[in-house]
Amino acid sequence: MGVRLMQISVLLPVMNEADNIFPLVDRLVPVIESVTQSYEIIFVDDGSTDSTVENILQAKQINDKIVLIKLSRNFGQHFAAQAALDYCKGERVVWMDADLQEPPEAILPLLAKMNEGYDVVYGVRKSLGGSIFKRVGSLSYIYLFNKLVKHQQPLNASVMRIMNRKCVDAINKMPERVRFITALNSWVGFRWAGVEIDYSPRSAGKTKYNIFKMINNALDAILSFSMIPLKVISIIGFVISLLSIAFSLCILLAFITKIWTAGVVGWTTIVVALFFLGGVQMMCLGLIGEYIGRIYFEVKRRPHYVIDAIYN
Repeated sequence: MGVRLMQISVLLPVMNEADNIFPLVDRLVPVIESVTQSYEIIFVDDGSTDSTVENILQAKQINDKIVLIKLSRNFGQHFAAQAALDYCKGERVVWMDADLQEPPEAILPLLAKMNEGYDVVYGVRKSLGGSIFKRVGSLSYIYLFNKLVKHQQPLNASVMRIMNRKCVDAINKMPERVRFITALNSWVGFRWAGVEIDYSPRSAGKTKYNIFKMINNALDAILSFSMIPLKVISIIGFVISLLSIAFSLCILLAFITKIWTAGVVGWTTIVVALFFLGGVQMMCLGLIGEYIGRIYFEVKRRPHYVIDAIYN
């Protein structure tokens, strides 16, 4: 006999969100309990160095439906989310951030939309929060991703989403080491829909995403789902080869027609061409190296995360 599923699981990866735990629980629990008493709230601590774990355990003393999965170190948001996806038992699974930028109250309209027969319902931000740099960077990444990958991600989509059990099971079956859950979510398909939600300023604490993490996430997502960058550098190499042949023919024609003769003049052109071709070659090798590096991590088959303790 199979294990009976809960109706709703709420997944909350957290890192140094101590000041947000109690306000989040105070707003989240009434929303969920207005729908069902069969639920679980799964916090995954991703290597916090503040009192996040202690605050979650205090909240758990009040509500025993709170579960804490403590990872052994910081693995990253998407790996922490994967730990929750592996553990959760809900028929419907809510994934959201713990910073209260996406309001818990938005769960209700997302659930209502899912009742229309959709498998995944995601929040669509009415406006992007954060700095101009972060807004432009986020939209630029999604635009580039959609151009390079046929499995589209919605513009302005938030992390907050609700998935049904078959979608969660499909993601959990995917073994790759590089995890980008939102992209995997779009790859598995099923019926999607978006619902507009308000986007609030961060309640407390600081964002964990700096420019380097944003670039790394963008590279992980694009290079894990598309071979187009490799095709582009092949085309670049082919075009440069054609231009080199054409340039050689022009030089040969100039010699034959006495338009130009060899001499010291022209060394600048040679130096510039060498630096240009050297730069293109390094760029291409770097891109190939990114793909090879991902193959390297895949073949080692290390686990996505390591659990220190589970407080259930």
